[in-house]
Amino acid sequence: MDPRLGTGVVLSEIGPGEDGPAYQHREPFAFGETVRIGAWTTDAAQFPLY
Repeated sequence: MDPRLGTGVVLSEIGPGEDGPAYQHREPFAFGETVRIGAWTTDAAQFPLY
């Protein structure tokens, strides 16, 4: 979560990258959205913003 912009990214699916292991999947989200992280969900509105 970037508290200045109110945006974030959930990274998942580690696989091979140019310089070693890297995340293969990026799921962007915005402040206030419900975010799924694996088997869990969280409300991004609970994170503080600047």
